Amino acid sequence: MILRKFSIIILLTFLFQPALSEPTMEEFTLKVLKRTGENLFSNLAYECNECTFEQFDALTLPRGWRKSPKQMILPVGELLSHPIFEGVSSTLDLIPEIPGDEFQLIAKALEGKIVNIMNNWRNYD
Repeated sequence: MILRKFSIIILLTFLFQPALSEPTMEEFTLKVLKRTGENLFSNLAYECNECTFEQFDALTLPRGWRKSPKQMILPVGELLSHPIFEGVSSTLDLIPEIPGDEFQLIAKALEGKIVNIMNNWRNYD
């Protein structure tokens, strides 16, 4: 039984290995975020469609930046235009192995609202 589970894990590892080393294109979104300082929720979001999961995981960001969770795009679509903000770079070059600026500005969160903070997350019914 242990050998069978081990074999399944090895098989799944080999099946998914190519997916980790190929660009995500528009099926997944790999984003980096930077707070603008305008308020608690405001930040800039840059997305990389040419990055692989491996490159994104290995990415070390400058101070003040953070990685967004990897997300699958459903349904698959495309961004028709990219936002432009005065004084804000529309592209970033964070991964030297990829020629040019691989991250593109896709959004700016302007504000947010905390709806509820639960004291005990286990008792949510």
